[in-house]
Amino acid sequence: MRFNWLGNPSVEKDGVRVGFETRKALALLVFLSMREGLISREALSLIFWPDFERARAFANLRRTLSSLRSSLGEGFLDIGRDAIGLENKSQPEIDIREFQSLVGIVRSHRHAEGIECQSCLNSLASAVALYKADFLFGFNVKNAEDFEEWQNDQRENLRLSLAWALERLAKASLLSGVLETALDYAKRWTLMDVYNERARRTLMLGYALSGRPGAALQHYEEYEGLLWSSFGEKPCEEMREFRGAIGSGNYDFSSLERVDVGKRFLRDKGKGEDERARLLLVRQ
Repeated sequence: MRFNWLGNPSVEKDGVRVGFETRKALALLVFLSMREGLISREALSLIFWPDFERARAFANLRRTLSSLRSSLGEGFLDIGRDAIGLENKSQPEIDIREFQSLVGIVRSHRHAEGIECQSCLNSLASAVALYKADFLFGFNVKNAEDFEEWQNDQRENLRLSLAWALERLAKASLLSGVLETALDYAKRWTLMDVYNERARRTLMLGYALSGRPGAALQHYEEYEGLLWSSFGEKPCEEMREFRGAIGSGNYDFSSLERVDVGKRFLRDKGKGEDERARLLLVRQ
């Protein structure tokens, strides 16, 4: 059994896609697969049927579990009187667990001068390849706000790990002179976090080192326009200095490391919040 939660969720059993009666049944499986141990029926009822009276919520949970067991077959769910989880012996393959394991291996390996070894770079490349899209992309369930909040938290944590991996792969590729690969990683990093100025500087340097300083400067101009139209702000001083260095031809890989760490405070005007801080430049 394989659970694919990166992207639109799907389950495969012996290479055949498994169907589910309801979206809530699939959401329940996702939630159970991402948690350790058993979860009480009370908690699951509150998460997935918060607006129902207790007896009706419990009845909905029973029906959903029955439907889920019909889809998966025997031996995958541990359904107890008071708590529910996955059977320990079922051991499904889960793409998110594989992604997290690969990233975790690299995080735990100490490297001289912060430069990852080839084995760790291979692990990061495999992790990035697994990450086809965001967690449960395009998937939602109605009237389950706690599940939605949990889903968003999981998605954000996974995106942070992906950005961490992409940054290291892009910089390692720049250092080794594999510039087109570096550009691919930097572009993906920039697309997933359009206001991350460190990602944009990495992409700009990749263009410049590959003999396309004009593309680097064009990228800066596009970002400057985006930032102004979105927030009425200009790129930070470090970003402007970096643009100047490329314009004058005074750059190399160390240019990235010379840029100071900074913060930009962005206003979420659409939601009417006072002001929220978002860290755009983070030294890992």
